[in-house]
Amino acid sequence: MANVIDYIAWRGDISFGMSPFCEVDNVIFSLLSAINYGSVLQPHLLSSPKRLDEVYEELKDSPGFDASDNHHALLKAASGSKRFGCVYMTYRKVVFSEEETVQFGAVTFILPDNSLFVAYRGTDSTLVGFREDFNISFSETIPSHALAVDYLKDVASVFKGGIRVGGHSKGGHLAEYASAFSSPDIQERIIGIYNNDGPGFLKETLESGNFRQVSQKLRVFVPQSSLVGMLLEHSADHTVIESTERNGISQHDAFTWSVVGPSFVHLNELTSGGKRNEDVMKKWLSSVEPDEKEKFINSMFDIFESTGAKSLSDLSKDSFNRLVTAIRTYGTLDQDSKSNIISSLKRFAEAFIR
Repeated sequence: MANVIDYIAWRGDISFGMSPFCEVDNVIFSLLSAINYGSVLQPHLLSSPKRLDEVYEELKDSPGFDASDNHHALLKAASGSKRFGCVYMTYRKVVFSEEETVQFGAVTFILPDNSLFVAYRGTDSTLVGFREDFNISFSETIPSHALAVDYLKDVASVFKGGIRVGGHSKGGHLAEYASAFSSPDIQERIIGIYNNDGPGFLKETLESGNFRQVSQKLRVFVPQSSLVGMLLEHSADHTVIESTERNGISQHDAFTWSVVGPSFVHLNELTSGGKRNEDVMKKWLSSVEPDEKEKFINSMFDIFESTGAKSLSDLSKDSFNRLVTAIRTYGTLDQDSKSNIISSLKRFAEAFIR
C-alpha cells in the first residue's frame, strides 16, 4: 500500500492551485518538522524564508544527512516535486532542557497562496522528550505549551494570510493546544488544525472553554490500533486510518499510514486492540489520582535514567525488566491494569529497544 512518499511520486506534479491542500499534505509538513536543519534554517523570526528545494540542496551534503532515513527521503522527494519544491520554510525554533523537562521544535511553511502551515515537532528519541509527554497525563500544562502558543503568536504577527496548524505525536497535541489558547484574531485566521496521532488533554483542560472556539476546525487522525492518540481526551472525534503495521506502537509511525489519492485510507472504527488500548488508558487515567500518576511516572523515568540512558536507543532490556517488576508491586493499580500496562511496555520495547 502507498505511503506519503509514494503520494509525492504520484501527485507531486500537481500544484496546490490545481489540487487544494489535503490531509496527506498536513502529515508531510508535520513529518518534515522533525528534521534537524541545523544552520540551514535560522532560528530567527525575521530571517529570510528559503524554498524547500533550496533547503534540501544545502542539507543533503551535511554530515547528519542520511538518504536512507524516511524523513530525509521525504524531504528529497518533496524538494524535487512541483507541489512542494516551491514552498518556503522559515523560523526554525528548537528548545531542549533536561532541567526543565522540555523538548520543543517548530518550523513554518509558506504555501504559494501565502497561507501558512505551522508545524510542531513531535517527540524525539530523548528520554526528556518522552518524560514531557508522560507529564501530560497528570499536569494541565507542560513547558512546551507556552512555547507553542508564543511561537504561533510570533509567526502570526509577521506573516499574513490563513493559518493551518499541525503536528505528529506531541506535535499534534501542541498544535491543538496553541490554537485553543491563541488570541481571537489568530483563531479567526486559522483554517485547520491537525493532530496526527498525538495525545489529548485532561478533562479539566478541555472544560476550560478555550477548545470550543476551535473544535470545528480540528481533525484528529489515529491509526486503527492507536496507543499514543488514545491518551487523554480530544475536543473533536477522531478519524481512524489504516496503517500497514499490526503493532499499535509501530502504527504510530506515519510512514506506515496508507494513502490513496489525496487522502488516507479511512476505516470505520478502531480494531479490537485499539478499543482495548483506549479502555486501558481511560481506566488508568481516571482511577489514579494526579499525584499518584506523577509518582509513578517519575519512578519509571528514574529507573531509566539510573542506567545512564539519555535516549531510547540507550535503553536496555534490563531497564525495562526492572520497570516491569516495579509495576507488578505498584499498589494503586489493579491486576488487569498492571497486566495491560506491562503488555504495552513489552510491545514498546520490541519496537524500540535493541
